[in-house]
Amino acid sequence: MKATVCFFLVVGLALFGYGFAQAGSDEGPPTLTASGPDTLDKKATVILSGSGFTPGQEINLVFTAADDMQSDIGYALKEAPKVDANGNWNAAWECYDFIRRKMVKAGGSYKITATDSQYVPLAHTMITFNK
Repeated sequence: MKATVCFFLVVGLALFGYGFAQAGSDEGPPTLTASGPDTLDKKATVILSGSGFTPGQEINLVFTAADDMQSDIGYALKEAPKVDANGNWNAAWECYDFIRRKMVKAGGSYKITATDSQYVPLAHTMITFNK
């Protein structure tokens, strides 16, 4: 088990660097920001945005829970992220399913990673659910 985890960690880190080298603009690596939600109820929505991505690039978003379990949150987005000609995109994550299943708790901080179509990490951010 530990060997498998180490293997994926090493491969992931190698691909992480490759993803930054392949992404976006001459201004540096892509960035990802997250804001919200205001409440932890059925209307809970996190607004995600990125900049510095390759125009037209397919973006997947991966949530990492407190127990390090990862989940592609594409099914819970109002619309798939579409990178515009300037390398920017926005998405709204309706996260109530994660709240209901207790994967997200008030006061908890969680990682969200933007990846390419092959799940190579391009950028990540942390979000804290305060209420």
